[in-house]
Amino acid sequence: MRHLALVMGTAAVVVAVWVLLSKDHGLTATPLPEVRDGSSPSTVSGGDDPMSPGRTSRGGVRVPGEGPPRPVPTVGLEGLCQKHGAVGSAVYEIVRKSVGQDARTLDRRFAREDIHEILTAWHTDPSRKDADIDFLVRAWNMVEDPTARYALSWLFRHARDDRVIGPLTELAAHHPWPAVDAIADQRTELAAVTLVDLKRHLGDEPTRNQATIRIARSGWAGATEHLKDVWTDDRRSDLERLVAVESLAHVSNDPESRLSAFELAVGDARPLSGIGRRATDHPTQDLRSAAVMAVMHSGDQNLARKLLAEAEARQPGDSFVAMVDLHVGTFQGADISRLVLDRVNRRRRVTLGEARYLNRVCTSEDVDRLRQLARWAADAAAQEMIQAAILNAASRG
Repeated sequence: MRHLALVMGTAAVVVAVWVLLSKDHGLTATPLPEVRDGSSPSTVSGGDDPMSPGRTSRGGVRVPGEGPPRPVPTVGLEGLCQKHGAVGSAVYEIVRKSVGQDARTLDRRFAREDIHEILTAWHTDPSRKDADIDFLVRAWNMVEDPTARYALSWLFRHARDDRVIGPLTELAAHHPWPAVDAIADQRTELAAVTLVDLKRHLGDEPTRNQATIRIARSGWAGATEHLKDVWTDDRRSDLERLVAVESLAHVSNDPESRLSAFELAVGDARPLSGIGRRATDHPTQDLRSAAVMAVMHSGDQNLARKLLAEAEARQPGDSFVAMVDLHVGTFQGADISRLVLDRVNRRRRVTLGEARYLNRVCTSEDVDRLRQLARWAADAAAQEMIQAAILNAASRG
């Protein structure tokens, strides 16, 4: 018995020593947390060191004794965006915020936050933009959601690169107006030619008219010829033809466009009927009215003088005279107030259009003269505009 007790006591001492040694030297096993579906595992309870055994950093798996975490590969759009730094992150945020949304109620803060971040990156390092354009096209092709593409199109407007034109034409099926504007904002010959072709597939007349205006403003050498093709095509609606003639004013690099507008204005009558609300701007529903307006909007002072001279040479009841009297108020070039005032004095009559122009440009030096002109107002609307001109001129130095 004494021998048995001695053996048992010795065994107890050995067990106790073993337990103590195990606690001091980490001999007990601590199981690694389970990793499911590639997600980051939870940390070991009580462990604050991110590099401790059994803990992983985000996007990687930590294996004890094998150095830092190995990154978990990310594929698809997220993986593509991760390779492009700040620009990629911003693009991913644009998609994340817009996918599945209704474009009509979309929160557009992405335009001033994420797009701004991308533009800042391009400004800071212009050399990266070329590669980023290729990335943007790849990202676009991976995103089929119409609203996400609509959101990306606001970024594509700043690309100024022909590579984005093809993708943007795909947007027209869902969001035609933004597609037209985004393509036009590339400001290249290909953009203008693409809009000419795209117009054939646009069922919405207002969007076709917007495309016409953007083609005129594009700087494309063929813009004037395209506008002529539109206004001379009797198969097109009256409104489309009217807009094409008005747009002659915006072809800035082609004097032929302004001359075409002048010749159309002084030519034969071209009556219109289906111009809807635009009849407010053109009470004389005639294509010549749009041509007169185009000359005035172009700011060509020489042609404007010729139109005014032509109007004075015709009979007062001539419809052409009424068009010039009205649209002189829209002249956009160098100041012609002296020319208008001389015309008023000769005719002893102030039309609404003339009063509108004087309201825009007269200064305090002209107040007394405007007061004298009030008695020559052609109608109540002209009288009211002259009074407004007197008040506004008095406030200008």
